[in-house]
Amino acid sequence: MSGDPKANNVTLFRARSFFGIVSVQHRDRDDPKRENITFNSGHIAHGRQYADPKRRNSPEVGYYGKNAGCGIALLYKVSQPRPCRIGIVGLGAGTIAAYARPGDYVRMYEINPQVVDIARRYFSFPRGLPGRSGRCRSGRRPAKARAGTESQRRQGK
Repeated sequence: MSGDPKANNVTLFRARSFFGIVSVQHRDRDDPKRENITFNSGHIAHGRQYADPKRRNSPEVGYYGKNAGCGIALLYKVSQPRPCRIGIVGLGAGTIAAYARPGDYVRMYEINPQVVDIARRYFSFPRGLPGRSGRCRSGRRPAKARAGTESQRRQGK
């Protein structure tokens, strides 16, 4: 933790890698309704999670809400017959996994291993969502190779 421990916003983690600067902040600590943990890549928020346990698994944070493009697409997808398989490129905090229902499977692909570590250390998506399963793949293999491997796994090869 850096800065004044009594501050409203506190940086929990900050690092630089080949992919740029990433950071995690504990924000709005003086407001229980808004208090959250935020993942930033550069100056862009790429995921949030409410601190309140009753709202922790809500995707209604940041630009992932039900009226945003991502929310509209995922709400359509999860309205289809169960179980649903969802693939996501870019993990961020893993917030998008909150759209999955019990029995659904979410696979996230992330090129930056540091982001995977951050998501596992500071956020509970998707592992904190009861009844959902999933994996996060990290690495720099070409997308075509990953897609072929996924297809082969589904076919039992």
